[in-house]
Amino acid sequence: MFMLIVNSKYLKTLTSYYTLKFTYDIIIFVI
Repeated sequence: MFMLIVNSKYLKTLTSYYTLKFTYDIIIFVI
């Protein structure tokens, strides 16, 4: 159970990181 919580937290962080990176790349590409 603990591992599941840690994994979900890690996945959320990873997802938000990639979302930010993706948005940043688009902004750079557009400008």
